Amino acid sequence: MYVKQYKWSGVNEMFVYSDKHCFLIGGGTSSAIRIEDDFHRGKCGISETFNNELLSDQSFTIKNFEIWGINE
Repeated sequence: MYVKQYKWSGVNEMFVYSDKHCFLIGGGTSSAIRIEDDFHRGKCGISETFNNELLSDQSFTIKNFEIWGINE
């Protein structure tokens, strides 16, 4: 299995953002991953934060969603 890693580009500090409408990873002109508020739809883009390639089709359907948190 091949896994590609996109590290911080240093261009901005827009790592993660969320509000009641969406959850974003990466920022700039576009986010690398955008999860809509229904957790059923998402979009991919090229993020200046990670200088990533397009990760998937620009619009996609989410089949499973798992999120972890660490509380110190």
